[in-house]
Amino acid sequence: MPEWILLLLTRSTAGLIVPCLRTIEEYRKLVDLAKYAPLGNRRFIKGRGCGFGYQEWAAGTLEEYMANSNEKLMVIPQCETAESLSCIEEIAALEGIDGVANGLNSVVGPVLKNIARQGDAEGGKFMGLSLWDAFETWKASCRWVELSREVSPKTPHHSAFPEMETEMLYDYDKGDTFQAHVYKTPGQYGTHVDAPIHMSEGAKGLDAFGASDLCMPLCVIDLSKEVAADPDYALGTADIEAWEARNGKIPEGAFVAFRSDWGKRGTYEEIENRDEEGTAHYPGWTVEALKFLREERGVLAVGHEPADTDPAVIANTEGWIAERYWLAQNRYQIELLVNLDQCPETGGLIFCAFPRLKGGSGSTARCVALVPRA
Repeated sequence: MPEWILLLLTRSTAGLIVPCLRTIEEYRKLVDLAKYAPLGNRRFIKGRGCGFGYQEWAAGTLEEYMANSNEKLMVIPQCETAESLSCIEEIAALEGIDGVANGLNSVVGPVLKNIARQGDAEGGKFMGLSLWDAFETWKASCRWVELSREVSPKTPHHSAFPEMETEMLYDYDKGDTFQAHVYKTPGQYGTHVDAPIHMSEGAKGLDAFGASDLCMPLCVIDLSKEVAADPDYALGTADIEAWEARNGKIPEGAFVAFRSDWGKRGTYEEIENRDEEGTAHYPGWTVEALKFLREERGVLAVGHEPADTDPAVIANTEGWIAERYWLAQNRYQIELLVNLDQCPETGGLIFCAFPRLKGGSGSTARCVALVPRA
């Protein structure tokens, strides 16, 4: 670290964003290298590289120059390891640290994917930090968002499927010592998962997805204003490119959700949004956008608030071309999501839970997001 930081500082660098630090000692060392006394021990050489003597802010005495330099140089380390997260309050309190960049995906993702492999070897710890301790930190710095609709006979569902039926099998009123129900419901009911075999013969069923496929970085593409102006809006590659211009590249293995605020509609009649002639109007994805996410970004799953992947105007004329494409890639999708307006565009995680149905084509799903507190 010392060599490249010193090299950058000699080139009139205005700020440093430093990744991959772990211990509080490494954060102190960063301040020591980047800041002049009394905050640190940065070396001083008169010359144009540091602005001394010829820039207005660098005029005055040596002491004034050092104080001005310390104020102007932004030092922002990233917190992206469980070890650094465990001492985040101590890091933030360090004099000379101007901010801490959130690396939530870098912290949580490796923990969740490697706990089985490394947890046993290290007595239930990962990167030197107890997962229980880390979880307490996440609870304090993050919030949970429910992304699924309640399941009942009244739950909005596609008009092609029947209403859920419930039968009381055992009950206290019958003299039984416990209660149990039989639920009869289509797989694609309420907030639900579509397995590849739902639209692609011979493709994966729900049982083919492993535990590591159920937790992903959450990327939310907010097009609610566009959809409010045009309910037939089709999310295209230009929308993805605009999102990446704001937030950076979509990570491989991510879950990409299309926020349209369609989840605020309470009935299926409102979701279908049929006009006077009986034609449905609701937003969806273009095939080109899904191809980009699959082929260029390696996205694992997508989700949306309507009951179909394709915009209604396209499905009415060309069929379910976007949905058939996506599921043919042996990826899954979640439909009829809610509360995406409570999630930031980036920085969150999504957990998708559904049964390991052998050859299952779909199932009601429970999805929740873990996002940083605003």
